[in-house]
Amino acid sequence: MKIGIRKSNKAWRSYSGGNRILDVPSEDFRLLLFNAVGKMMMPLKKVGDLNTARKELDKTCERLEISKM
Repeated sequence: MKIGIRKSNKAWRSYSGGNRILDVPSEDFRLLLFNAVGKMMMPLKKVGDLNTARKELDKTCERLEISKM
């Protein structure tokens, strides 16, 4: 197993009382667990920026004794 980082770009859509469309973008980085073949198994953690994601990746890999992707 390995742990990697991927950027997540999602947008949420809502309709106001006046029937106007409100799109709210949501960008973050996620630490994901991958199997031996490289297929994503499950998300582990969500963080706001890339530097924090890299620090969390290092910390998590060290604690779980798993290599980085």
